[in-house]
Order: sequence, then C-alpha cells, then structure tokens
Amino acid sequence: MTSSFAGGTTFFFHQGVSSNKTFVLNSRSRSGLEMVHNLPSCFKLSPPAGIVYPPINIKVTFTPRPIVRNVENEPLFIKFTDKNTPISSTNPITYHLVVLDSKNKPPPPPRSSQSKEVKKQMPQKKIQDKVFDALDCKVCLQPFSEELHEKVPRILTACGHTICDDCASTILRLSLDQKIACPFDRKLTDGPVSALLKNFAILDIVRERAQSSSAIYCDEPANPCFENSRHEATCYCLSCKADFCESCFTSTHSSKIFSGHRQVSIDENPFELPSCPIHPDNIAEFVCKQENCPAVGTSFCKACQPIAHNKHAYKSQEEEMDRNHKVLTKLHKDLKRAEAFATSKLEEAMNCERSFDPSNQCLLDAKNTVTTYFDDLKKGALKKMDSFYENKKKKFDKEMSSIENDLIAITETKHDVEKALKNKKFLYDNSKKLIGKAEEQRSVVVGRDADFTAFSFPSLYEIICEDKNQVPKTTPAPSNHFFKGLLTSSIPRYLGEKKK
Repeated sequence: MTSSFAGGTTFFFHQGVSSNKTFVLNSRSRSGLEMVHNLPSCFKLSPPAGIVYPPINIKVTFTPRPIVRNVENEPLFIKFTDKNTPISSTNPITYHLVVLDSKNKPPPPPRSSQSKEVKKQMPQKKIQDKVFDALDCKVCLQPFSEELHEKVPRILTACGHTICDDCASTILRLSLDQKIACPFDRKLTDGPVSALLKNFAILDIVRERAQSSSAIYCDEPANPCFENSRHEATCYCLSCKADFCESCFTSTHSSKIFSGHRQVSIDENPFELPSCPIHPDNIAEFVCKQENCPAVGTSFCKACQPIAHNKHAYKSQEEEMDRNHKVLTKLHKDLKRAEAFATSKLEEAMNCERSFDPSNQCLLDAKNTVTTYFDDLKKGALKKMDSFYENKKKKFDKEMSSIENDLIAITETKHDVEKALKNKKFLYDNSKKLIGKAEEQRSVVVGRDADFTAFSFPSLYEIICEDKNQVPKTTPAPSNHFFKGLLTSSIPRYLGEKKK
C-alpha cells in the first residue's frame, strides 16, 4: 500500500491507488475536539467522526471504488473544533485532502451541463448559506447543536433574542440578581436556564443542514438520486415512484403540493417488473427456465409465451425477483459480518502495528534494561581488572623492595670480605663472624627464586566469565527469553570462540 505525501496541512492521494495517511492531532483541549468532515465514501477515518481527545493518531484511508468528489468541486476537509474555545486562527484545526490524477493534477471541474445546473442553484445556495451563518451563537460564535446540551439555543423571553445554553448559564452565574441580562439589549430574563424555551426553528434548520451535508457525491453511484444523478439515493418516494437522497427529497418536496408524498427506506423500494424485450409496451411477467432458450432474453410477457417459449419451463417474474432478493439479502448480511470481522481484525493489526513503533515505550524500556545490564557488567569487569592490576603491582613492589634490601646487605658483606682479604690480620680476629655473615647472604640469594616477567592482563573470557552465573545485584537480569539467551549463551559462547 502506497502512503500519501503531505504538504503543510494538505494531504494528497493518487487517483486509482489505495493509500493511507496517519497524522498526530495535538491540542491542549481537556474537553475533546469535535471532528467533522465532508469526505465521500472512498475515504475512511479511524477513529470515525465525533469527539476525539488529543493527543491521538488520525488515520485517513483512501480506497478508490470509484473516485468520488464533491459535485461542486469544493475542497475536501477534516475539521477539529474546540467547542469551549472562541473561533480563531487555530480553532478549528483544518486539514485539506486532494485527489490527484495520473499526471499529479487535481480532478477536473464538473462538466458544462452540470456547471450550468450548479450556477442556477447558486442564488438559492447563497441564501441558504446566509441562513446557515445565522445558526451560530452571537456571543461565543459557536454553532448551535441539538446533541451538545451546552450549545442548545435558548430564547430569552424578555426580548426574544437567542443565545446558547452555555452563554446563558455563564451570564446567570455572574449576575448578582439571578437574572440573565441580554447581551444585545440588556433586557432582563428570569432564570433558571433550563426553564427557557428551546428555539426549535433554529434546531429544525440545524437538522436540515445536517441532512443536506450528508448527501454522498460520486461519479458512478450504485443507486443514483432522481434529482441529482451524482447523489447516492437513500429513500424512495411512493408517489413519485423515484429514488432520492435525503437532501434532494427534502428540497423537492418542500412545497405544499408535494408535502403529502410519503418516503420509505431505499431497502423497502417495491419491485418494478421489467418490460418485455419483444413487446416493450407489455410487462415481462415470466422468466424462462429452459436451457439453451433461443428467444431474445429470458424475460417475456403473456403474448410471447405461446410463440417464443412454447412448452418451455418458466416461473413468475415476481417469484424469481423475490427469490433473488432473499438470496442477495442473506449474502449482504454475510458480507457485512465478514466486513465487520475483517475491520475488527484490521483494527487489531493497526493496534499491533503501533507496538513496532521505534518510539514505543516498551521497546525503549527493553533497550534501557539491556544497556543498564551491560553497563553494570562493564563496570564489574573493569573493577576486576583494576583489582587484578593492583594485586599484581603490590606483589611486584614487595618482591622488588626485598631484592633491593638484600642487594644492600650483600654489597656491605662483600665489602667487608674484600677488606679482610686485603688486611691479613682480620683473618684472625673476626674471620669466623665474617664467614657466617657471608654464608648467610649467599644463601639468601641462592634461596630466592623470583621469576620476573612482563605484566599482562588475563583474557577477556577470564575477566567477564569468571562466574558466568553471577548477575550484578544493581540491575536484575531481563526476564525475556531472548535476553536470557543473549546473556547466558551467546556471549560466553562467543567469548569461548574468541579464546580458541
């Protein structure tokens, strides 16, 4: 899988190439950030849209099936908004996504016919945008919400202005007379905030905006919307007998004449029998089950039966469609379970993948354990070397000092002997005492068998593995089997080979 590349806060994906991009979302927000996006179905987010708590890894997976983009060619985005912080250059945090073609260019704009349709809708869209802009609290500048209790629009009964629940609560908390002073005209409204009416007109528009933004745009939808062929249909109008997306159904049925039309889920769309290929004005009520049927197509009407399908085995078209529907429904359920299973396994794999991160704390701890352990071994080995050296040096110095003292005594005795030999009279007076002293000094030299060789250290194996089972007390030996093998087998074996 090819990874996408990023430039600033824009992520690029290549058309026709499955890829993913992971980025770290950092923020000081303690209450979490609300993640929203306008990504089509070929993009998957992990975690999905909703409240996220930084720091967190956000993974964007792109799977072209087929390439999809906004019908108005608006840029794709992911926004993270802190609801408790005023809007600023850093709130919300916005990431843009661009799909490049084979020449590393963005997708082309919509075709001319579609552009004309979009231009016709522009005046209405501008009006709609102005309405949507009015759906923010004018005090904190945060959008009203039905899901977030603190952002529910509350009507100040004294003047009729609307502010969010959170701002009303803040004003009431800071008030000395337990009244809510309107930020716009200073008129006073009695508390508590929970007793104030919700502005359901604003909430209805908020819902409509959510529905309008939920339309899925794609080049080749599986079931196109009747009103806009690049929208994925989600419902079926029983009166119009056509498929719509939720947004288009709401906009096309807003007038009074269409308000009585009833919609059902796209899954409840009734079967529509096909036309006969030979008699287009007739409904093909039957399906031929005869092998190697020479007729044009397997579906036929009553008029075709005695001519093209005489004596052929056939079934009712409705029965065949119902059977196929049941088979496909079961297969769809099985595939959903398989998809859910594969998704869970992929999430497990992604969680496992994090353990291979070089900055993973477990890996860093293991490295620190090994480093500390061998640092202690190194200190112990160096200490042994110093001790070995000191002992050898003391022994050598003692031996050398003893020889120096013997040499002085021998030299003095030799001088006395020479003096006696030159002066004959000493042969009578002190000869016996001098002879005894000379023999004693001679025996000292003869009896001393000192073997002086150049100093050398023992082998590395003898220093480190003098007691290979001994582990430094300052650092416990790692419990992992790999480390045990490394410490108790590999090094002694390696040192043994070096010794040979």
